[in-house]
Amino acid sequence: MKMTDKERFRHLMAHPNYWKDETIQKEANALGKIIWNQSSKRPRKMIQVSLGDKVVLTGTCVEIAKRSNLSETHIKNLARQNGMDSFGKTYRYLEGPL
Repeated sequence: MKMTDKERFRHLMAHPNYWKDETIQKEANALGKIIWNQSSKRPRKMIQVSLGDKVVLTGTCVEIAKRSNLSETHIKNLARQNGMDSFGKTYRYLEGPL
């Protein structure tokens, strides 16, 4: 029977030689990173970009950052404040599903 990553991580952390054996520590750290990356994923909010009354873009901050010259963090901040960038585009979070 094959162990899952979480079971293997628990097994390694409970190992009596964990603090002495560097190979056990390295394997546990590698599994911990994998587990943390899997469990920390959560859906991103959708942002709508409009120019005047016209909707220009709709997507996550990552998708919009790829198509514009603004960073993800700047786009999130603009959307949180219902802000406007230097080109006159307004950013806002969409409520509910599309």
